[in-house]
Amino acid sequence: MSESTRKSLADQYAVIIRNSQDIKAASGTYETFRFKRRALFCGAYMDIVEGAGAPDFVMKQVARYWTSAKKNWNGKMRKAPNSKKRLSSLPKNWQRKIWEA
Repeated sequence: MSESTRKSLADQYAVIIRNSQDIKAASGTYETFRFKRRALFCGAYMDIVEGAGAPDFVMKQVARYWTSAKKNWNGKMRKAPNSKKRLSSLPKNWQRKIWEA
């Protein structure tokens, strides 16, 4: 991978990380929050992989994951039965802790 390509990918990752920090949980549950973040990263990762010209088998895996992520994200996601309990046990600055994890 050339130096310019590497720099370009690094810049794209920086933008993704900045954008992901702006996302808030729509329903307020940790499950939804985590899922949106995963879907966002997967979509962005797909753009990067396409730009870098990844092998077809990698693209197929990413595309399959992204399709199922979108399908589940469109209101079909089940709420975890213990999500309220888990949310209340998280510290006050839980969002920041999730990003740093």
